[in-house]
Amino acid sequence: MEEGSSSQPLALATSSQMSSAAPTSSTPQSETGGTPQSVPDVSETEVTTPGEGNKKSKQYSDVWVKDFTRLNPLQARCNHCKNTFDAKVRDGTTSLKNHAARCPKNLDRKKGQQSIVLLPPKPGVSAKLVASSYSYDRCRRRLVEFIIKLELPFRIIEAEGLRSLLQEFEPRFPVPSRMTIYRDILEMYIDEKKLLKAYFKANKQRVSLTTDTWTSLNNFNCMCVTIHYVDDKWKLQKRIIMFCLVKGHTGKAIGIMLENCLVDWGLEDVFAVTLDNVNANILAIDYLKTSVIGWTGAVERAAYLHVRCAAHVLALVIRDAILKYNASIKRIRSVVKFVTASPTRLATFKEYCTKERIDSKKGLILDVKTRWNSTYLMLEAAEKCERVFNRLARNDKDFQKKYIFPEDESFALPNIQYILSDIDNSDLGELSSDSSYSSESDSESVNANPRGRKLLLKKKKKKKPKQHAPYAKDWDYAKGLVKCFKVFFDCTAKFSGSTKVTSHIFLWQLAIIHEQLIAFRDTRNPDPYISSLATLIIGKYNKYWDRYEDMNSALFFARILDPREKEGGLEFVLQSLYESDEYRVESIMKKVKEEIVRLFEEYKCMFSTVEEGSSSVAVVDVTPDIMVDDSIEAILESRKKKRRKNPVIDANSELDKYLMDDCVPNNPDFDILAWWKENSTKYKILSHMVKDILAILVSSVASESTFSTGKRVLSHREALCLRGQLRRYSVRRVGNKSLSILIF
Repeated sequence: MEEGSSSQPLALATSSQMSSAAPTSSTPQSETGGTPQSVPDVSETEVTTPGEGNKKSKQYSDVWVKDFTRLNPLQARCNHCKNTFDAKVRDGTTSLKNHAARCPKNLDRKKGQQSIVLLPPKPGVSAKLVASSYSYDRCRRRLVEFIIKLELPFRIIEAEGLRSLLQEFEPRFPVPSRMTIYRDILEMYIDEKKLLKAYFKANKQRVSLTTDTWTSLNNFNCMCVTIHYVDDKWKLQKRIIMFCLVKGHTGKAIGIMLENCLVDWGLEDVFAVTLDNVNANILAIDYLKTSVIGWTGAVERAAYLHVRCAAHVLALVIRDAILKYNASIKRIRSVVKFVTASPTRLATFKEYCTKERIDSKKGLILDVKTRWNSTYLMLEAAEKCERVFNRLARNDKDFQKKYIFPEDESFALPNIQYILSDIDNSDLGELSSDSSYSSESDSESVNANPRGRKLLLKKKKKKKPKQHAPYAKDWDYAKGLVKCFKVFFDCTAKFSGSTKVTSHIFLWQLAIIHEQLIAFRDTRNPDPYISSLATLIIGKYNKYWDRYEDMNSALFFARILDPREKEGGLEFVLQSLYESDEYRVESIMKKVKEEIVRLFEEYKCMFSTVEEGSSSVAVVDVTPDIMVDDSIEAILESRKKKRRKNPVIDANSELDKYLMDDCVPNNPDFDILAWWKENSTKYKILSHMVKDILAILVSSVASESTFSTGKRVLSHREALCLRGQLRRYSVRRVGNKSLSILIF
């Protein structure tokens, strides 16, 4: 029989010994479902068949067992990486064995000789000896992860210093090129995108979205879409699933991009989308709502789709107050800039702080004019140093020359009476992309409108008017602004979280703001400046938040699904917001109860295979509240405890049982997701609804912060490749594998 014969490949193998080294008589198949082995190969090793004297036969190579599949007499395919190799029958299998030994997809390949190394100690863990071996693939992957995590450009791999460092660490590691890094990242992204899509499909996962748009300095319109969901371990997850160019900031363009993104990822059943409060986003939601209804047929649930960014609305309220006192803020900003512009002046300022017994460790902060929260931080730091600035005005000649000159103080200061009379005549408009103030503090919104930038450049050419040093009343106004803005600053920080649940605290934070402003306006605060400022802010605040019944009902559901609050907690918050208007409170409570029951019935139909049953409630370690001050939040907590009651309900469903159970005692360290994780076995269907509602974010900062990377200028080529650029990296455990979830 010839060596390359394929008609009777097993004719020479007659003994049991040969059968253990060669394939069976049936046609061999690859483990990955490849084509049949019609032409098996043989190695150069000869064996003697028992019972046939010195007759020699050929032994089959182990490479055909699980590593390669014969395609034809000239080619074979690797079962691991699916690449095709030349494999003539007469050439043997040495080259194939070499590839199998180093194939990156072959999990059984030889790892090389191991050595004992001492791992450096980690916090709380002592150093230990472990067995380690060199792996080219592992080194290459760690290099890719390094570039992704630090958001480095691909060309960093060609830096001479980095290549020398890598060669010093491991001489056996050939440093890849930037195009190889690019291909590795793209391959990694595609693999992990498939895994994430499979996860959503298998778990029937509903997600919530946040999205934002941005215009670069060279006029490229970019869009970012972030999904938020609660996973099987009851952890809030965030994934950026799209970062791409968009034709414009129109509502239709945004809606089309959102629709295409959801279709691409197979996320047709979206629960909520959080966007800024602009007209274009309202049109985008109307466009997307039509598509979602067509995909799911859930007309009623589509009413919960649009969530307005709470941080953006608070920025609208604050913006008007800042504009009214803009003259005073400008004078304070000017002297802060004067001090921070020179190391010598800053040293003099610190010296004067020491003489005035003022702590200067925190230092002065120069604000970003387009960000109200940075203006708050500037005023907070500057108003404490009022005496230091007065000393500069007396002793520093440069300061006197620039800021001390004759000026009519009454004309320069804001007219408080005019400001208060203007409240009823003004309207709270939307905050467009080229407005003066927004909610994020790390980037400048001037970039949002190219026309606005051109106008700004023209304005800069004009000679700026001289600014006088701050007057005594300017400092009084600054103190009032700091006191009133603090509650907004704290609430915005809580709303802007993207790694913690925020939907269940939304109404509570609104109640805190409302009560604080009422306290400033009424007799509890005798300061006339704070009282007048609170009156101004309340007027703007009520223009948007006064009609709470028009809010997204899912935010009311989140309050009820907080086991510390339930119906009593929601009713108390509404009474605080409506100042005990019982009729409006009862009408909203009735509406919310009807809607949450309908939503629960929808989930009950979806998860009908899950039987409703009762089990013992897991014990959550909680401690009673300890009130240490008389803050507005402490006062509200005290009033709420006095009114807390459990309604009498017939336990006909899981929702009824949940509402009938006692409220969990409040605890500052209470974790709502941990509580629902422990009690998910008792509320099997309700827990699915809770996952979707608690995944809603009340702020779009999670997407907006993607653009907050300093003054980034994107070239034309880089902008066209935005869809392939990776923005985030994280690792999660699924089964026994560690999956690297790449986000772009």
